[in-house]
Amino acid sequence: MKDLVAAVLINGGFASSKREPKDVDVVLGLVPGTIGELLAGRLGVNAVSAIALLEGKVSPVVDGHHLIHGFADDIGGPKYEGMRRFFQRSDRLGEPSSKGLLRVSLK
Repeated sequence: MKDLVAAVLINGGFASSKREPKDVDVVLGLVPGTIGELLAGRLGVNAVSAIALLEGKVSPVVDGHHLIHGFADDIGGPKYEGMRRFFQRSDRLGEPSSKGLLRVSLK
């Protein structure tokens, strides 16, 4: 599966100045076309299980929260772009309304 991920967007407590972060929020930017290939069954894995794994739904639970809150979509796909925009907003008092986020390229 690692060859299908082109980039990772990282947000959440571990990417902030929180003293005791409880989770990391990630968006896995898949190589374009990957979601379609998964859903069509052409990658030799169960699509529902693969997406659950990619999205952290099977990650360890710490203090009642999944350690990873994840989203997976093809780079440029609607979920990828929507979550990218969401992660770059802040509604916290004393912070700018927009913020950066960490993008790690894997290709």
